[in-house]
Amino acid sequence: MPDRRPDQLPLDLAHPPAQGRADLVVGEANRAAVALVDRWPDWPVPVALVHGGAGAGKTHLLRAWAERARPAVLDGAGLARLADGGFADDPPPAWAIDDADRLIAGDAAAQGALLHLINHARDAGRTLLLTGTLAPGRWPVDRVDLSSRLKAGLAVALAPPDDALLTGVLVKLLADRRYEIDARLIRYAVARMERSLAAAGRLVARIDRLSLARQRPVTLDIVRAALQGIEGPD
Repeated sequence: MPDRRPDQLPLDLAHPPAQGRADLVVGEANRAAVALVDRWPDWPVPVALVHGGAGAGKTHLLRAWAERARPAVLDGAGLARLADGGFADDPPPAWAIDDADRLIAGDAAAQGALLHLINHARDAGRTLLLTGTLAPGRWPVDRVDLSSRLKAGLAVALAPPDDALLTGVLVKLLADRRYEIDARLIRYAVARMERSLAAAGRLVARIDRLSLARQRPVTLDIVRAALQGIEGPD
């Protein structure tokens, strides 16, 4: 440990979690979605949609799929460029759009561009992965033709993570930071934490900062403080 005062906070160095396929912890909540990633390119339809609540792991799944498919990942600006200029002569083998339902909400041009993209993927033998919070039948679209195309896609839901998945994710994230802590502390945290994968990441980051700041291994006091949202010595 670096030499510092007991109450000195460590530098908040960036520690982004690895989000490849090998880093996916699989449980009942995400098993179908992970199978979708693994099945590519043998999809029965060209368009797949993964949907679930905030922190369910949609972005991680998209990035894991991107390792295999090497898609062009589009944001709102990318959709706008499609709406304005169409497709390049040498299109990518696949496309991906994260939070697609949010990107097209109330935006007629974006909805038109997404419809064009879906049609192009179908006609050109390409694939498209969309993520969203809502099931495709509930996306805020004004066009009947786009709604029909979305409903024809392969939709896979992400359920809220159960205890087993949260346990696996906490162990994985802690191991990424070189922590091996007592299984009883993991069970304590899982029983009390917010039920999302995003919350697991925030909790591990707080545990790490508290352990470094106090220059102590992870104890019940540190886990309890991290669950309370404490970022440094209390």
